[in-house]
Amino acid sequence: MEALLIILALLFGATIMAFSKTNSNQQKPPVSGPTYPPYTPPYTPPYTPPYTPPYTPPDTPPNNQPSGGDRIMNLADKVAKITFLPKDENFLKITEAIVRWSDAFDLSPSWVAAVAIAESSYGQLLTNPFSSAIGVMQITKDTVDTINNIIRRKYPQYIEYSKHTHSDLLYNHDSNIMHACVYMRWILDKISAKYKHSNNIFNDYILMQYLYYMGPGYLDRFYEDYSTIVHNIKEKLTESTVYRPYNWGGISYVRKVLSYFYKL
Repeated sequence: MEALLIILALLFGATIMAFSKTNSNQQKPPVSGPTYPPYTPPYTPPYTPPYTPPYTPPDTPPNNQPSGGDRIMNLADKVAKITFLPKDENFLKITEAIVRWSDAFDLSPSWVAAVAIAESSYGQLLTNPFSSAIGVMQITKDTVDTINNIIRRKYPQYIEYSKHTHSDLLYNHDSNIMHACVYMRWILDKISAKYKHSNNIFNDYILMQYLYYMGPGYLDRFYEDYSTIVHNIKEKLTESTVYRPYNWGGISYVRKVLSYFYKL
């Protein structure tokens, strides 16, 4: 009898263990928790830049002489067509300065614009890695010193510009263009003083631009007559026939300026 009770107890224990194992293998239902709605970021309206009115060139430069906004826009249209540059505010300010300072020093705005294209393609911050030439008109440090002396001597009404240093001209396109126009007018006056019989302004400009590139001291190195000098620079001389005081770099530069001038 005692043995029977032991057997029954063992069977009962085995049954309980089997039942517990079966229940433990069954997947427990997940514990439900609080339910939250999906996250929605706060609304941010799209960025709208502040309104900037389009740049309108002034009709009256500092010297109170009308330059004409239509002249500025007409020149800007032609320059943009040649250079494929956008007519943004900076582009129009450079063109306005070219027209204004050309008028102030009795120069052709189209010619000055052609020089700006040939020199830098309107690159206000352009620097030449091989020289000290900077800015729209690519003026060197030595040339700035020369021009400042000219301003102090001949143009006291612009004396403030003579205080601008070479580095100032890199970030100040107005002063850069002004200095270049003073320099061009000074060279043209030197040409007129040497060749008093000349009455061809276009030829004066050709010789002036060669000296703008080479330096005004080259004017005293020419011993040929005026028409021959201009003809050689403009048409005759080629790279294989250049002789002193001509320079092929200077001749190529003048012809480059002429190519742009003809399109303006």
